[in-house]
Amino acid sequence: MMRILWISHNVPFPPVTGALVRNYNLFRRIANRHAVDLLCFNQSALLSSNKQIELAAAELRKFAKSVEIVSIPAERHTLPRLLLYLRAVISKGGYSMNWLRSREMAQIITILVAKGQYDVIHLDTISLAIFVPLFRDYPIVLNHHNVESQVMATRCNVEHRLIHRTIYRLESSRLVDAEQEYCRLVSCNVAVSEADAAILRRLAPQSRVEVCENGCDVQHFTPHEKPAEQLCTLIFVGNFGWAPNVDAVEYFFNRIWPVLKVDAPGLRVRVVGAKPPALVSNVASLDSSVIATGFVDDLLAEYRHADICICPLRHGGGTKLKLLEAMAVGLPIVTTSVGAEGLDLIHGQHALIADDVQDFVQAIKKIRSNPDFAISLGRAARELAVSRYSWDSLAERLEKIYELSRAVSTLHRQAKS
Repeated sequence: MMRILWISHNVPFPPVTGALVRNYNLFRRIANRHAVDLLCFNQSALLSSNKQIELAAAELRKFAKSVEIVSIPAERHTLPRLLLYLRAVISKGGYSMNWLRSREMAQIITILVAKGQYDVIHLDTISLAIFVPLFRDYPIVLNHHNVESQVMATRCNVEHRLIHRTIYRLESSRLVDAEQEYCRLVSCNVAVSEADAAILRRLAPQSRVEVCENGCDVQHFTPHEKPAEQLCTLIFVGNFGWAPNVDAVEYFFNRIWPVLKVDAPGLRVRVVGAKPPALVSNVASLDSSVIATGFVDDLLAEYRHADICICPLRHGGGTKLKLLEAMAVGLPIVTTSVGAEGLDLIHGQHALIADDVQDFVQAIKKIRSNPDFAISLGRAARELAVSRYSWDSLAERLEKIYELSRAVSTLHRQAKS
């Protein structure tokens, strides 16, 4: 059994969005087998009341040895927020390497590290790497939900407003500097895909990078038999607090949906996720075939009522948990190359991959007109999800990475002595 200090940029409960789903499922499985102290920031956009925070902490204490939750200074007071904006403009780290600066967090880390003999320190995102100097010679595993510099760079590429494009380009450059600096300082970096791992290795060639993919609860997300001829309902699932999802759903309704309305009449679209952009709400108010559900408690029910999962992402890294869930349910999927990144999806076998409007429309029409093909796509996707992306097997993979990081750290200490 290992002693682990897990530090997170969010409270990993309830698991309602991509990063939270990954954090909760891996954390719960690791904490069930090891002694884990959880130290995390609360993002008020996720948990806005003390009651919500207390309920989340109580749930996490079922697995963790201890749980401490710290608020983000810039969310509490005006002066820290103004200082954050100033640092974002003039400092080397930009916004991403400053938004989690916290004297309280640093003090708690110092106390815990002084008291505990940890085998591994788990940092859940590059923004937490600012605390690396506090850990002395402890083995550190740095998780990357995305290669953040690349997410910002691709966001810049699709942004039309000059001032925003300039900000994203500057932030991307600063994140590259941070990734180059911190990736080599930790014992091991964890990417969620081989594509992301290759980028990190290129940015920081002296660093060690391993892969632990995103996963899915394949026991919960299971197929549901229904009449194959009724392929009428498209589903888009997304966290609209993440810019790539906003861009994707706006791209769909601005460019793809008008063509589908003419070429494939009778289709319906369900957009699932809290606080969809205004464009979606406006379309739904005028078009009865479009429904914006808002937040839902039961995603499985939404997937089972749908016929085709769409994921028209144009930028964003990592692997897409919404696709893994759709795969596990056995839905036929139409996505872009960006949406398919990090997953072993073979075009025509597990999903249809389309990167322009006409190809995306034709892919949806092909699935809709061929129920047997739709079934075969769904079955192959389900088999891939079960064989490669179950959370149990991925937690075992993360354990092996922890052991590797301990060995790497020992070698580094021996080399210094």
